[in-house]
Amino acid sequence: ASIGFYSSDLIKIICMVFMFLSALNFVLHFLFYKNKSLTVYTSNSEMKSFLLIIIILLLLVAIFSTGGRIQSIENIDIMFHILSFATTSGFTVSNYSNWPTFIITIVFLSSFIGACAGSAGGGMKVIRFTIALKSIKKQLLKVIHPKAEITIKVNDKKVDDMTIETILSFIILYIILFFTASILIMLSGHDVVTSFSSVAACINNLGPALGDAYGNYASLNDFSKSSSSEINLSYYNPHGNTSIEYAANISTQDSVVQPPPTASDRFVRYPFITWEPMIAFLLLSIILVVIFEFQRIRYE
Repeated sequence: ASIGFYSSDLIKIICMVFMFLSALNFVLHFLFYKNKSLTVYTSNSEMKSFLLIIIILLLLVAIFSTGGRIQSIENIDIMFHILSFATTSGFTVSNYSNWPTFIITIVFLSSFIGACAGSAGGGMKVIRFTIALKSIKKQLLKVIHPKAEITIKVNDKKVDDMTIETILSFIILYIILFFTASILIMLSGHDVVTSFSSVAACINNLGPALGDAYGNYASLNDFSKSSSSEINLSYYNPHGNTSIEYAANISTQDSVVQPPPTASDRFVRYPFITWEPMIAFLLLSIILVVIFEFQRIRYE
């Protein structure tokens, strides 16, 4: 199924190339077209961070494979799935559900980081993850050197504290929604693997899942299907195009977007946090739980 239907290594390679390109900031592609220089890519910190994530994933799998633990899996299939899940493209070429737990875990975790800001990919975005890690590093350095003035920079541009605060809040809310939705789906009767993988696939705009949701979501109960739909819709919001606008700006060299917002308009022009879809999902989930439980008791 999916790309595996063609049974062609050439098609897999072509797909991998375009999955990687589609996961990069599209502003970089425009600047490359404009400047005709590859330094647009090589000098971009988000692109380098994304490439580093892919390399780390490949190295982890290579280390794990020592001793012939994955001889039954073709190397190109492993590379394809790593790129597919890391970019949240969602294509598959083989039955990954039978793969070792370690490989499945790291590829699913990579989908949470996702692609670059301003790309076609999902997830929390590499630029947010990078800034969050730099913020953690800053706080650790502040413990050692309390009086030190430490700034967080992306492509030699200072990231203001307000932006860091909203990014960290977004990540926390993202994780809370993930665990809340997973528990609700488990409450409806599905196992841990199905619940967590299906929510991860929906919230990261990925697609493929495990357990009862492997291949498609037809075997899930009505509540789980409704919840998964709401989770997927919560990824898109009325301000979907502008929620990463500033992140896309600070992750590129040229100033193609307006300056950072003030405290009064940060949730209007640059809503890193959009509460409405999250709250709507939680309320709808509670209503659906009550309805399905009432129907179950009624027919018993």
